[in-house]
Amino acid sequence: MDCVEWLKQELEGKGDVAINIIRGEALKRNFTRRELKEARRALGVKLITTQEGYFWRLEEEKICGF
Repeated sequence: MDCVEWLKQELEGKGDVAINIIRGEALKRNFTRRELKEARRALGVKLITTQEGYFWRLEEEKICGF
C-alpha cells in the first residue's frame, strides 16, 4: 500500500484527525514526511486549526473522486 492509499484509509469517514497521530502512524509504516505531504496534496486534505490543535480532514468529494 502506498502513502496516498494509506492516508485515504486513515482519514476516510473519520472527520478531523490530529496531525500528530497521522504523522506518528506514517512513521511506523516507514513513510517519509515528504511522501505524507505529497499524499496530502494528492487527496486534497484540508488543514483544520482549533484551540485544541491541528487536524486534517479528507473532503467528501475527494473520497469518491480519487
